[in-house]
Amino acid sequence: MLYPELPLVAFTVLAQTAVGGYIITAGRLSQLGSAAKHRQPLVLSMVVL
Repeated sequence: MLYPELPLVAFTVLAQTAVGGYIITAGRLSQLGSAAKHRQPLVLSMVVL
């Protein structure tokens, strides 16, 4: 192989993407939770989408 570190780089990128996606999802869930106190129908429609 030309780049023996390529699998490690790919794994690192995947791990960062997974962590970033988890953080974004957690942030959305907390936003939805706080919004649920004010706008219940909007929250439900966002969850469906």
